[in-house]
Amino acid sequence: MTTEVLGAEASSVMLLDESRSSLYWEVAEGGSSQDSLKRLSLPVGQGIAGTVALTGTPIVVQDAEHDPRVARWVDVATGYRTRSILCVPIRSRDETLGVIQVLNKKVGTFAPEDQELLDLIAAEAGVAIENAILYERLDERVRLRTRELAEANDQLRQTLVELKATQTQLIQSEKMAALGKLVAGVAHESNTPLGAINSNTDILARGLRKLASLDREKAGDAVTMLEALVQTNAEACRRISAIVRNLRSFSRLDEAEWKSADLREGMESTLTLVHHLHKGRVEIVREFGEIPPVECYPGQINQVLMN
Repeated sequence: MTTEVLGAEASSVMLLDESRSSLYWEVAEGGSSQDSLKRLSLPVGQGIAGTVALTGTPIVVQDAEHDPRVARWVDVATGYRTRSILCVPIRSRDETLGVIQVLNKKVGTFAPEDQELLDLIAAEAGVAIENAILYERLDERVRLRTRELAEANDQLRQTLVELKATQTQLIQSEKMAALGKLVAGVAHESNTPLGAINSNTDILARGLRKLASLDREKAGDAVTMLEALVQTNAEACRRISAIVRNLRSFSRLDEAEWKSADLREGMESTLTLVHHLHKGRVEIVREFGEIPPVECYPGQINQVLMN
């Protein structure tokens, strides 16, 4: 496009690298192919393009073969013969980004009007290049931010896993603390029926020894008394069994997962286990409604009810 507008054989856009110490060929039109130029770089201050990049001042060379400023090694490397050069800087916000140069005017020599036209093209190129650089920087910032967010999300997921594990440990610790209190209550509650069983067992043993020395009528009275003691023992055993069963129902150590549970059953087992705390001081009135099973953590619900 530039070659046609200015009536030249070839043109190229050269940009400064990140270190701003050399130019590289970004676009080449006509003359040498871009494949042969993209392997080359021109130090800033060397040749016509390097001098323009260094000084920011346009240069016109009408006889390149006899101008010592021309980097003849580029022609040697590419096999192209440069006869004349018009080179202007590409600038944006008072900063040189690179240069545009056109080679070998087909008719006549490069005129001031050619330079003015190339300056306009360079100005448009400067805006386009700056926008491209800003977009690339923005894109890089987006990629960096995306990577940071991904790393933060990974860390957050790991933190959630650790918090979940910590929560499970805390729940188990609270449960064991609650069970420690309950065991003390169970021991207290169990002592009463166990005491009755022990006392009745002693009475049964003595009664059986006396049966041998009693007549039939007195033996009948003793048997009746012993039958009453057996019933008392059976009730005491039932009570101990209920306490143990309610303790297991309350703790639900084997039911730590989310499941369907009967809240009334949980309240009954809890009340049984804390009976020693309110016995003789507080009257508990049970008025349970008819409710369906509830999806919950049964062991945790029982702890809430106990608290």
